[in-house]
Amino acid sequence: MFTYHFFQLTTQSYTHVGQGAADSGVIDNLIQREKPYDIPVMHASSLKGAFREHCKCILDYPDVTLNYLFGSGESESAGPNAKTSARKVYQAIVNIHDARLLMLPVGALFGKSFYYATSNFVLSRYNKILKQLTGKELVHNLPLPSENERFFCLHSNPPQLNPLIEGIQGNYKLYQGNSIPNKILSTPIESIAIFHDDLFVSLCRNCIPIIERNKLDEGGISENKFNEEVLPYDTKFWFFVSFPTSLKDDTIIKTFIEDIKKSYVQIGANYSLGQGLCEISEITP
Repeated sequence: MFTYHFFQLTTQSYTHVGQGAADSGVIDNLIQREKPYDIPVMHASSLKGAFREHCKCILDYPDVTLNYLFGSGESESAGPNAKTSARKVYQAIVNIHDARLLMLPVGALFGKSFYYATSNFVLSRYNKILKQLTGKELVHNLPLPSENERFFCLHSNPPQLNPLIEGIQGNYKLYQGNSIPNKILSTPIESIAIFHDDLFVSLCRNCIPIIERNKLDEGGISENKFNEEVLPYDTKFWFFVSFPTSLKDDTIIKTFIEDIKKSYVQIGANYSLGQGLCEISEITP
């Protein structure tokens, strides 16, 4: 038996968690994407490395605690001159799972300057995993786009001009009452745009910011220009951690879960540029 804790991860700066590959066009450094859906993701290995570094460098956890939480390899558990028989490999006691996309901020005209885009697939998958692992589910009465609808935004008093998001025309639907618990999405209902699944994938392919970087040599002369995908500010993901239920009262695990919510965690590349700052908050359905 395992105990599960669900979290929301929100980027507080441009964030590049790379896949170490380029596309066939102009992008040299691509962000991680979930196959076959081609939507942004942060793989568990990236999260685990970031949390370990955060606990070590920011929270000053001792090595024995780091190894207990995140595991260790041979190079971590023994010096280079140690005998093979003296080396030990520790398995992580906490399992960290992929951070999956929940909402992507996208530019808009009419009514708002931007909306948080999501889709039926994104919300349904979250609900399915939440229900399967915890027995709880995302209870809501949100309408969903029909086959002929591109997207819609909910509004208690819809404006006359329909929303235009990244050049795509949508519409408003009347919203009354509490359609979804704020503790689940932590976003005002009227700021959310629910897209048809196929169109949401297209947004994720074509509307991720690309910034130009410039590599300088030791003399300060431009050596190589390259383009890099970055997640925009306020992109929202969800993920969960699990551990044996027999350890649900373990003080080290409890401390870790509380500590990662207290300060921003740096995830991905470009720390020296102020990128990769992410806020972690626990979801309690």
